[in-house]
Amino acid sequence: MMDADTQRLADFVQRVTGIKLPGSKHAFIEGRLRKRMLLLGFSEISDYAKFCLDRGGMAAEEIPIIDALTTNKTDFFRESHHFHFLETNGLPRLYRAGIGVHRPLQIWSAGCSFGPEPYSLAMTCSEFAETTGRFEFHITASDISARALNEAASGTYQHDFIEPVPMTLRKKYLLRSFAGGEDRVRISPEIKAKVTFLRMNILEFPYNFTKKFHIIFCRNMLIYFSRENQFVVLSNLINFLEPNGILILGHSESIWGFDLPLRTVGPTIFQREQV
Repeated sequence: MMDADTQRLADFVQRVTGIKLPGSKHAFIEGRLRKRMLLLGFSEISDYAKFCLDRGGMAAEEIPIIDALTTNKTDFFRESHHFHFLETNGLPRLYRAGIGVHRPLQIWSAGCSFGPEPYSLAMTCSEFAETTGRFEFHITASDISARALNEAASGTYQHDFIEPVPMTLRKKYLLRSFAGGEDRVRISPEIKAKVTFLRMNILEFPYNFTKKFHIIFCRNMLIYFSRENQFVVLSNLINFLEPNGILILGHSESIWGFDLPLRTVGPTIFQREQV
């Protein structure tokens, strides 16, 4: 079980981000925060918690704490059937409706982590554009972790991390990079230009968008939220989803039991109904 001060830190993180950190996560919290604690001269997590929560330290520590305690598991083309759906169904249907022709296709990658998801989406859309002659699109990628966003915006990755990217796409959209003396790969400029990264908390509504999206990816994030917050987030996402737009969740996530204007069109793939 957590001591009282660590529990207060966990409660703060859940209140701000929606992420649940139960008592069994005490070692996880201390391990993730230890580097930051030592940097500030704290050897005990209870002392660090008191500094943050009782002595005004949270003003400077909120972002480092969130960066340390958010999980950023991600891969290129993760849950590949979602990208196959876009290639064979989602993008062709939107294109026939004039999306990408008369106005750009707008995609939101919510909880983008280090960037593989939005870059995978950009590659998928670029490949589709080659079959149509004209197809304009843009991807907005958001995350609460400033650290993850900085890495995403750099667009550089270790060689083993790009293993899921098909070889044909590697040759077209990935370049060699020697950042920091390491042999890495970087996303090509034309793909990076299609993605805008921004820091946002998905629990803070209203969202600061002036547009709606035709496709929203929000995968493997809701599993960390309470049932109540899942409904809040889904409702907020739908408010920014165009009628007939597509919402894609992670493989362990569901809308079961929620009264939402969505119909299932594939495994964890939903379409917003006309209202």
